[in-house]
Amino acid sequence: MNTFPLRFSLYLNGGVNVQEYISIPLNSFRKLKGLSGTTCYIYGLFRAKLKYKRGLKQLIPVTDIVTFTYHEAKKYSICESVFFKAINKLLQVGLIKIAEHGKYGGRSPTKYKVF
Repeated sequence: MNTFPLRFSLYLNGGVNVQEYISIPLNSFRKLKGLSGTTCYIYGLFRAKLKYKRGLKQLIPVTDIVTFTYHEAKKYSICESVFFKAINKLLQVGLIKIAEHGKYGGRSPTKYKVF
């Protein structure tokens, strides 16, 4: 499968700026074209939460299942309504899929498969 290397910049706790190249499948990159900036940013956060191994010039994802909750999104100053609209849009477009629904009133978060 063809991949597109994308330079992703993310400010972690303490203001540390991490810039890495992550590989995004080309068909997923084409689906990002019509989405809003916040939705693309949230998709980038999903991709950044994946576990990676180092390749020759870019990072290659090891696993494709992640959890991402609204409480984690608050750290990036994303409000609740925008977060859930972006999740719904990513689900609709097919960039993420629900792997396992959350249970117990938020104690077990929803797990997403990232494409």
